[in-house]
Amino acid sequence: MDTEHEIDRLIRLLDSDTLDANAMGAADAQWDLTALGRETDVVAPLLRALPNLGSFAQLCAVEIFQELHDTRAIGALIELLAGDDSTVREWAAGALADLRATQAVPALRRAWETSKARGDDPGDGEPWGLRLALTSLGARVPVTPALAPAARVGDVEAWPSARLGEVLDQLAVRDQVTLSFGLWRSEDDGHFYNEGDFGYHAELDFTRPWPELVRQAHHRARESAHRVAPRDDLFAAISWIAQTDLGHGARR
Repeated sequence: MDTEHEIDRLIRLLDSDTLDANAMGAADAQWDLTALGRETDVVAPLLRALPNLGSFAQLCAVEIFQELHDTRAIGALIELLAGDDSTVREWAAGALADLRATQAVPALRRAWETSKARGDDPGDGEPWGLRLALTSLGARVPVTPALAPAARVGDVEAWPSARLGEVLDQLAVRDQVTLSFGLWRSEDDGHFYNEGDFGYHAELDFTRPWPELVRQAHHRARESAHRVAPRDDLFAAISWIAQTDLGHGARR
């Protein structure tokens, strides 16, 4: 097999239309490129092709860079933060955090400030991903509940479901706006499995004065928490923001 031509073929296949049957071809190509990348260099040709790839192919490329943990991709990932696709920007932020790319902090901050200036819903994917990346890289220190988390689900911390209401109360007392929480089941194999998400940020009025927004968010969060039956194996990963995490839409 001509490896160079095979890599080029697979990169072209990443640009398959995700709305038709070729989508599986793109997924297969991503898997094959990742496998090849453990034996030969697929990152360099992928970086050359990246600016001309469509959004779906760029997402595939970001996942390949993460899986191979190749720091040569850091510069290209920083450039993606200024691209047109919000999902690509979100995934690029996550990849930069995974690669511990502290040099990307200024670009991540710019992307975050741009998101806030646009008035993006802070509970949506891109703002959430940018906050998480900045936090992971030590460039953002969130206010935390007094009750320490009992588990870690991927990149986020989680609290026992039996104490969910208590944690939500603590966040409100600390002047934080809760946006959502997800429930995760712990298994004996050490893995966590999602059991549902409660996203109420779309119901919040972010133009309200901050103290009113804190109360509104706390009320919505508590309403959702009342529907959760606590279990020893069930944990809640909570998303929340401080006033500085919101754009100019919020009044003081």
